Amino acid sequence: MGEDGGGLLWHYTDLATLMAMTGGEEPGGLGRATGGRAPGDRVPCLWAAHFEYLNDSREFHYARDLLHRALTDLDGDAERRAALHRLRDRLTEPQEIDPAAGPFIVCLSSAEDSLSQWRGYGMSRRSVGCAIGFDERALEGLGAERHRVRYLGDEDGARWIRDNLPYFAQDHAGGRSEEQAEQDLYYDLFGYSAQIKHVSFADEQEERFVWRQDGGHRLWFRTSRFGMTPFVKIPFPRLREAVRRIRVAPTQFTEHARVAVAAWAAQEVGEHVEVLSSDSPFRGW
Repeated sequence: MGEDGGGLLWHYTDLATLMAMTGGEEPGGLGRATGGRAPGDRVPCLWAAHFEYLNDSREFHYARDLLHRALTDLDGDAERRAALHRLRDRLTEPQEIDPAAGPFIVCLSSAEDSLSQWRGYGMSRRSVGCAIGFDERALEGLGAERHRVRYLGDEDGARWIRDNLPYFAQDHAGGRSEEQAEQDLYYDLFGYSAQIKHVSFADEQEERFVWRQDGGHRLWFRTSRFGMTPFVKIPFPRLREAVRRIRVAPTQFTEHARVAVAAWAAQEVGEHVEVLSSDSPFRGW
């Protein structure tokens, strides 16, 4: 728990990203106002990845499969059915990246030391992984949609897609062209898929913070297994004080890593931060 009883939400990443987020950026490089900070006063940031380039992209394949299942139950309206089939085909390939669209996502979890989260998010070739424990109250006011992930089986997931995607409503067009309606559905599907994963992943206990990009953030890139991952930097002036605990991922140099991270955190984040090693066994991932 955080101070005064506040809960913690955990962001699984690597130490290199943790250092970059806390180090921050010059206000002028973020592409939007950052609370009147003076030039040279660096602003800590959260890094929100483009939805098609998350480390664990399986949920989006699952959402596509759920859309296909939902299509099989769609009654009437041949034009709409054809549009949905075109969308399903479109989802098999990555689309041109529109910096003004997104959505961009930060994945968090209520699980502090989760083996599945370490495997999915907390390991990289460039750096040892870590889990950042944020006071969840400090995450409020960042301008994000907050979604607790629902873990659903195939039939329940398809029903949820049908019940929640606006495109399935009879008045979905709303004066828009069919092409624009399809484009909106494409982004809606991925926005909503941030809320669903297969029931087999329920132990991850994820929550997602989603920004539907408004063009105000600069688009950044970092190397990843995709080649490069597009992301935006969300100004978070209170980031350092919001960090309450850091867990270092399983590693063969457990104590060395913990001692060094604790020294860094005391100097760069604050002496209030507790640094612990993972209790999960190292398996040479």
